[in-house]
Amino acid sequence: YLRPSDLVVLNDTRVVPARFFPNEGGREVLQLEMLSALRWRCMIKPGKKFRVNDQFHIGAATGTVIEVLQNGERMIEFDQPVDIATHGHLALPHYMGREDQPSDSDRYQTVFANAAGSIAAPTAGLHFTPELLGQFHHAFVTLHVGVGTFQPVKAEHITDHIMHSERYEVPQVTADAIAAAGRVIAVGTTAT
Repeated sequence: YLRPSDLVVLNDTRVVPARFFPNEGGREVLQLEMLSALRWRCMIKPGKKFRVNDQFHIGAATGTVIEVLQNGERMIEFDQPVDIATHGHLALPHYMGREDQPSDSDRYQTVFANAAGSIAAPTAGLHFTPELLGQFHHAFVTLHVGVGTFQPVKAEHITDHIMHSERYEVPQVTADAIAAAGRVIAVGTTAT
């Protein structure tokens, strides 16, 4: 189906362990953005257990809710960096019907995953292999998939739906390749 002048564009984001379960149990923290090693912007549940000045522990780190944002997200300040490798979990989509497993840190990634920062995988690219990539011209963009990918549209009118923003990058080499291509085939909505 591909012509020699076609360019396939893929999202090279890497899924990070962004889900945490405090030591106290019955709580969940989803890191949306690491503003610094000690300050995170998060979604949490249940909200009643994460009011301003409430504290919790993830491993040896103590987190304190320093602000409740208008949209319900929380700003959390830690007294020391959280050991993400030990305590972080991948936020697998609910439709997978299971919790993450250690093997998911490799399996729930594309073979070209490079730039760490997504909460979820760009699933349209999961079936590509290195051998398949070697058969056609391709380039990469990076769009870090955010929490919006898990949230359904609940508004009756699409214009009333509030979209979350996501960080992205289009390298100059990719922009040049797109400009020179005959057809551009984006793999998935994040690359589009």
